[in-house]
Amino acid sequence: MSLNNKDFGALIVNYLHKIIDGKEVSEDNAESLNVAIDCISDVFELDPTSEEKIINDVFNKSDLKTITLKGLGLQNVSDVVELEVKNEEISEDKKKEAEALKLEGNKQMSLKNYKSAIDKYSKAIEIYPSNPFYYSNRAAAYQMIEDFTNAVLDANTAIKLDPTYSKAYSRLGAAKLAEGNNEDAVHAFKKVLELEGDKSTEVMKNDYENAKKLVQTFVTLNKNVPDPSGPPPLNTTDVLTDIATVLGSSFGSLMNNTQMMQRAQQMMQTQNPEMMQQVEGLMQNPVVRQFAENVANGNGPGGLSDVLNNPSVKEVANGLMNGYNVASSVTVEEPESKNPEKQ
Repeated sequence: MSLNNKDFGALIVNYLHKIIDGKEVSEDNAESLNVAIDCISDVFELDPTSEEKIINDVFNKSDLKTITLKGLGLQNVSDVVELEVKNEEISEDKKKEAEALKLEGNKQMSLKNYKSAIDKYSKAIEIYPSNPFYYSNRAAAYQMIEDFTNAVLDANTAIKLDPTYSKAYSRLGAAKLAEGNNEDAVHAFKKVLELEGDKSTEVMKNDYENAKKLVQTFVTLNKNVPDPSGPPPLNTTDVLTDIATVLGSSFGSLMNNTQMMQRAQQMMQTQNPEMMQQVEGLMQNPVVRQFAENVANGNGPGGLSDVLNNPSVKEVANGLMNGYNVASSVTVEEPESKNPEKQ
């Protein structure tokens, strides 16, 4: 199908109308958008009737946002479109069929067959597209195969269907954490606590507190080299305990946190190249490997005391936390290098 400028103009005008109608911007900004709508409508000779006809006939009732996301290859956006245009009643038999598929998906998740689980959840969604639980479960499956974009989309869809569904916010927080969007993760985990109130579990509280710690960690890491007369470096044991606390509830998300991993890698490579070899050696340590496996498998941070007292762990942690001091000493020896590169 050949599209002309008027078609695209209608698509833009329709999108701006939706922003205004949804009160997604302030009244002042809405006035500016109305001016833009008038200008575009004048140029392409659009009126409400012709705009609606173009959207229905040319774009099959899809708006600019949906078309853009689909163009980026985010396939499950089509599920959101279905929610908006399909309001037919779901029979009890169909609901039972969808529930059976969800249970099959849960079984595949337990077997770690994540792609198969996604397939089951997707089929359940095709049958019963307005059930938020199916999107939330599929978000968890996408998370496990590191497809964080679709995990975020599914979590948001579940929230759209049921704004009081706390687990959807939890899924969103985990996906945002894995993407490195730590502040967004904090907001999502905070919403979980708001919805659950007095029923909030320790895990929910820890997710929120640990996400806040990550935000503060990056604030600290991104600061300039501290003044030699400033406070002493953090105690290694305290640092290890904080890290272990984060590992306790979000090991997978932390390891998938691109911002965290890139920052650590850069620090090791630029400030202390030998640190990379030390970390690689550390991960071969049977005590540390067992600890990581326990956490990753949901068995809790077993052997934590052994890890904290392990000399290799302390040596590496000391190097990581004192990396800035190493850079500072180099600066002292070479006064011309006054602005060491920071991420």
